[in-house]
Amino acid sequence: LFLTRWAFPSLCRRPRWISATAAMAFASQGGAVPSMRPSWPQAGPPAKRARIAPSGGTTATGEVRFADPAAAQLALDLSGSMIGDHAVEVELDSGSRDSTRITVRGLPLGYDWRDLKDFFAQCGTVKFADCVSSGGLSPSSGSTAEV
Repeated sequence: LFLTRWAFPSLCRRPRWISATAAMAFASQGGAVPSMRPSWPQAGPPAKRARIAPSGGTTATGEVRFADPAAAQLALDLSGSMIGDHAVEVELDSGSRDSTRITVRGLPLGYDWRDLKDFFAQCGTVKFADCVSSGGLSPSSGSTAEV
């Protein structure tokens, strides 16, 4: 190992994608080890902005059930609130017989049901909370809870 570093000092600075045997072949032919520098200029970091897109594959949908219909009516006032960088839409679920269930659209992907429950706890007692991504799959295991 010492002899290799002494005889071929360029091997100590070789890119990781070149194996030791390939680097020795380059050095034995008198050539330099190729660099990994890109030939195009690098762009800066992407700009951050709020994503307001309730439809599409970048958001999740939530369902919240309250103990009483008055709490569900209070939750409707939270439509347009920001959760993360997403503006959410809150509407009363038409399939609810007792008017205690709401549907929340525009949640960030991976949003947890516990966070959804905590967010809507300001309106009243939450009995059930669930988050489902737009593809129909739950973002995490155990995403449903009967509170």
